[in-house]
Amino acid sequence: MSPPDALASLGIHAGDEILVDRSLTPLPGRVLVVVDDDEHRLGTFEVRDGAAVLVTDLEEIPLTTEGEPWGVATVLIHHLPLGQLGESTARRAAG
Repeated sequence: MSPPDALASLGIHAGDEILVDRSLTPLPGRVLVVVDDDEHRLGTFEVRDGAAVLVTDLEEIPLTTEGEPWGVATVLIHHLPLGQLGESTARRAAG
């Protein structure tokens, strides 16, 4: 996937989960998953100077036939911190 926090400006951070709808049409402004060199990349689809690009906070990736849109991100799940106790310890302390 994209480097950690490559889309922090959109509130998307390392460890977050996204739901992707592969039936939606990629349009400028939508967050896309693109497969480029067998790697899934996440970014905002934009058209700049007539060329399609995938934009992250760190870079602009030209979209070519090798880097084709795979789907449109529609839902973001941002996990809350579990605290210092960790998951299993926190459950025992709450119960």
